[in-house]
Amino acid sequence: MGTYEFKKFRFYSPIPRAIHCLRYDPVLCKLALSRSNNTLEIWDVKHTPHVDRVFIGDKDDSIESIAWYNGRLFTASLCGSIFEHDLLNLSIKYEICVTSGSCWCIDINVRNNLLAAGTEDGYINIIKIFEDSLIHEKLLDKQEGRILCIAWEANGEFLATGSLDAVRVWNVKTGHAIHKLTPGRSEMNKPTVVWCLTVTNDFTIISGDSRGKITFWDGNRGLHIDSHQSHKAAVLSVCLNSEQSKVYCAGVDPVIASFEKINVRASGFTNVVNYKWIKSIQRVIHDHDVRALAMCEEKLFSGGVDGYLALSSYPPKVLIKYSPMLQSKKVCLAHEAKILLITYDEYMEIWHWSFKITLSHAAMIKSYKNGYIRCSSISSDGTWIAYSTESVFRLLRVFLINNFTKTDIKRISGLPSELKTVAVSICFSSDSKYMVVVDKRRRITIVELNSDETVRMLHTLNIDNEVLTDVIHSVCISKQNEYLVVADRSSNVAVWKNFQYYCSLPKYTCAPTAMAISHNQKYVVVSYADHIVSSEELFTIVEFNMDKKRFTSFSKALGQKHPKQWLNRQFPVEGILFDRTNSNVIMIYDDTTICIIDKTKKLPEVNLKIPRLDTVKSPENSDTSESSSSQFSLNRSDNIAFHVLKEFKHIVYLSTFEKNELLVVEVNPDTLLKKLPGALQKNRFGTM
Repeated sequence: MGTYEFKKFRFYSPIPRAIHCLRYDPVLCKLALSRSNNTLEIWDVKHTPHVDRVFIGDKDDSIESIAWYNGRLFTASLCGSIFEHDLLNLSIKYEICVTSGSCWCIDINVRNNLLAAGTEDGYINIIKIFEDSLIHEKLLDKQEGRILCIAWEANGEFLATGSLDAVRVWNVKTGHAIHKLTPGRSEMNKPTVVWCLTVTNDFTIISGDSRGKITFWDGNRGLHIDSHQSHKAAVLSVCLNSEQSKVYCAGVDPVIASFEKINVRASGFTNVVNYKWIKSIQRVIHDHDVRALAMCEEKLFSGGVDGYLALSSYPPKVLIKYSPMLQSKKVCLAHEAKILLITYDEYMEIWHWSFKITLSHAAMIKSYKNGYIRCSSISSDGTWIAYSTESVFRLLRVFLINNFTKTDIKRISGLPSELKTVAVSICFSSDSKYMVVVDKRRRITIVELNSDETVRMLHTLNIDNEVLTDVIHSVCISKQNEYLVVADRSSNVAVWKNFQYYCSLPKYTCAPTAMAISHNQKYVVVSYADHIVSSEELFTIVEFNMDKKRFTSFSKALGQKHPKQWLNRQFPVEGILFDRTNSNVIMIYDDTTICIIDKTKKLPEVNLKIPRLDTVKSPENSDTSESSSSQFSLNRSDNIAFHVLKEFKHIVYLSTFEKNELLVVEVNPDTLLKKLPGALQKNRFGTM
């Protein structure tokens, strides 16, 4: 392989969706995250954090609170209901309405199997959690005004709630408020809103309010302990670390402040030890409002208006920010037709090459009833487009007329009943004759697509519960349609040959994040999100020979000699592709980096830095804000198998195009920033 040219496009410009809630579950090692468009993302954070599965809700509703209970997920919404989500089938398992009005907050006491919910009209609903149902247990006394935050005392005997001008402590058994704690006001006629609170095991209540203050209360005696002016605007979220020795807080003033618990001796008593909460370090991680915080062991997750999920810790000082585009594949290339399908939340765009590096907008397709598009795909010849919302699956026939100056799009009716479902993954064969559709219940349907616009049912694969056990998220089909490879979120990777179950790859303890089949149809390459050690080998990237049903010699060698720089990467692998002219060259990319692996060259030393490729502008480059073209060469004298390209922001898509050409679609962070509302204005040093 000689010189490569990559074409970089930045016309994809999604709207960043704000993060509203975060809640970590130590049982599953998963982080639940809700966004402003009412989508609920489950992130696997056990190793390299990545989106594990997505629930799509009613866009007119809003998730206001999240709680976990022994691996079960519950949410509260403004529609006045509490939902339990089925993590396997991506659906609502149970729903129960609260009394009365919108539900603003929930919390669960695991010891007593009780869920407490605070509502718009000032009611506290106590709900019993059973294995197969949710049952109303009781209502506590009504208070005036909405209840905005709620937390259980460790033993489940008391509750703490926050509202206008008050933190209340409730006796759950009697249903009465036993303490009313008033935070005070900064202005006489302006109520103080208690937006958030948390409770320690010794029943210290920690609240954050609209004055920008963090207040510590003694929940047992109903007394004020201490207050700190931690922020210049409202505090919207507080959280404790697992040892309850640190508390973190943030809000409209996006500074993330921390307080540490230190022991102090009471004056006059040498043998009495008390404690105080002392302000510690603070960090500016976000530029806009921070609405949610969650602790995962000693790592802090934060999110807010900018849509980025940030992971930070100190010490050592670590900061990683995951962009808001990591939910599903948003870009798909029709190689033969040279068409890009760009998917947004509620519509899709078709772009076509009109010049050497110029793309022209050919058409826009709105989803059915403006529903949120869960997944989409386009066939290689550009004549078929399929997409699915939470209510319908649609197959479209595309006619591009007069050199793409006109586009005619027709919906195909009379689809087989197996396609009248919600799809989670769609894949077309490279010859555009077949379509593979996976639904929420792990049913794999293969249909034949005919030029007369008819769709013929071919196969519905029967999935053994031991072959695939979890949500299917990745499907690929070989060039001659011989092999079909399917992966789920529980690390199962299964292979079908001629639509008959053939074999499975060895199973590991975390999910693959990307996979692809080589052009010669012999190999499937899979990238995992972890750095598992098995038989003294690392399997973060594997190459599996499907003909021989075993790992290749290159895969085994790589397992013993993974570069540490690669193992320490901060982002999951988003995609894998192969050189069209050289099957020994594999390309892997994540959010910011492209890694090129040449199997014919020697693996680098484990502790050495991976060589970085230099790029130069192409002779015919038309560098604009939306597109550019550059070149790089692998004809190097170092004879090293690994090389990296690091000149990208947020890579959304990477694919081979023509011979020795790569197509890169990326999102410029500045375009995301321009779509955000204004942030809290602060005086900077030396400015006015």
